[in-house]
Amino acid sequence: MRLKILIYMNNQSSKIEEIIRNTNKKFIEEDLTNFLKISSFTLNKEAIIEAKDFIISYISDFCEDIKEIEGEINPLLLAKVKGKIKDSLLIYMMYDTQPVNKEYKWISNPFGAEVTQLPKPLDRLGNCLIARGAYNSKTPLLCFLNVVKILKEEKKLPISLLLLF
Repeated sequence: MRLKILIYMNNQSSKIEEIIRNTNKKFIEEDLTNFLKISSFTLNKEAIIEAKDFIISYISDFCEDIKEIEGEINPLLLAKVKGKIKDSLLIYMMYDTQPVNKEYKWISNPFGAEVTQLPKPLDRLGNCLIARGAYNSKTPLLCFLNVVKILKEEKKLPISLLLLF
């Protein structure tokens, strides 16, 4: 089954890639930046709720079912996304971040989600979006959801998904 999915995606990828390229700037400037500005570290309960609500709002158009589950520390979300086949793949991603320690070491506000030039020698990377969670949790999560959203809109999602946040 894995091989069939990979072959299917290769045949469909050029249109999906074009949609991503055409919507990338808007996605970064509106969706991603707004999500990264939420200071959703575990001890900040109000921001955790705000991040959870952001995810619910973002996925509500392409998920068939979304359940909120009271977690031991943070609320959990379980969402079902229907694909072309009934088999489901479980995906777990976190929407919280670590708290900011030593904020004075940041070159910009950790929850400002600012596009900035890095200091040398990293300046050759060009402008970068700086935010807590931008590298290892919130950006990968929202980019993944953006692709799932596009695949659903184009009726190209090959397998059903169970999303756990």
